[in-house]
Amino acid sequence: MRVVVTGASSRIGQAIVRLLGAEGHYVIALYRSRRERVLEALGGSKGEIHQLDLRDENAIQAFATKVGEIDALVNNAGILAKGLEVVHVNLIGTIRLTEALMPKMALRSSIVFIGDALADGGMRDYPHYAASKAGLKAYALSLAKLLAPRVRVNVVEPGIIKTDLLESDAGLEGKFRKAVPLGRLGSPMDVARAVLFVLQEEYLNGCILRVDGGLAITNLANI
Repeated sequence: MRVVVTGASSRIGQAIVRLLGAEGHYVIALYRSRRERVLEALGGSKGEIHQLDLRDENAIQAFATKVGEIDALVNNAGILAKGLEVVHVNLIGTIRLTEALMPKMALRSSIVFIGDALADGGMRDYPHYAASKAGLKAYALSLAKLLAPRVRVNVVEPGIIKTDLLESDAGLEGKFRKAVPLGRLGSPMDVARAVLFVLQEEYLNGCILRVDGGLAITNLANI
């Protein structure tokens, strides 16, 4: 399977690239910065890497022109920030890339969008980020109707995932851990395994798969 993965230098992106490569898939890893992290994740697996900024429409079209047929697209790229830039990257840039690659999608191919379980209820400090993820989910579900049965489209929604920021703040990590019914934070590999499952399961379409340790059944206001 030839898989395009965006945001390949992020912690989750690295895990997705690493797992897909280990499973023998050909990974086309896209990144904006931190090239060394992408190379590390790909290791000796089959694949290639390309630098791409989702804010650059011309770069998106250039990449789509030169890439060959693909079997899957994992839209993982995104930033957590304030202001309209986050909408241009997380939503508009992702939509542009997805639509540019649609002619390259093989029959019975798959698209996976990485959402955010915490954004569903709105985020006081990051309203533009929450809006970008909500819009992305609506777009994904619309594509699931539009592109079936030729292409399957699904969403994987991580909850609180262990990141460099949380690892550097034991108090914050402990607070979040107590809020999760399973008693631990998610790992990037937890998300990667969910992505692999969605890519391989041929009867999933229009699915929203939460990888949150049960966080959705708790009172998020207590976090």
